[in-house]
Amino acid sequence: MRILAAGDFHGDSSLAKKLADWAEKENADLVILCGDLIEMNHPSDNILKPFTEKDKKVLLIPGNHETIAMADFLADFYGAKNIHGYSVRYK
Repeated sequence: MRILAAGDFHGDSSLAKKLADWAEKENADLVILCGDLIEMNHPSDNILKPFTEKDKKVLLIPGNHETIAMADFLADFYGAKNIHGYSVRYK
C-alpha cells in the first residue's frame, strides 16, 4: 500500500493541488492529511478537493487550526474521513 501523508498546508491550495498530482502520479492508495490544513477555521475551497477529485481515499486528522466540528464538516463535504479519536484498518 502506498501512502502519502502531509500536513501544515495553512490554506495553501496550490500546495494541495501539487501533492494531489504527485499522489496520482505515484499511484498512492491512501492520503493522510495531518492537521493545520486551513488557516484558523477559514476553509480554503481546494484543500481536500484535489485529492478527492482524483478518487483518492483521504483520512483527515485535525490540527490546532481546525476544530473537530470543522474537520467533520470538511470530511463530510469532500467525502473524506475524520479519524480523530478513531482508527482505520485497510486490508
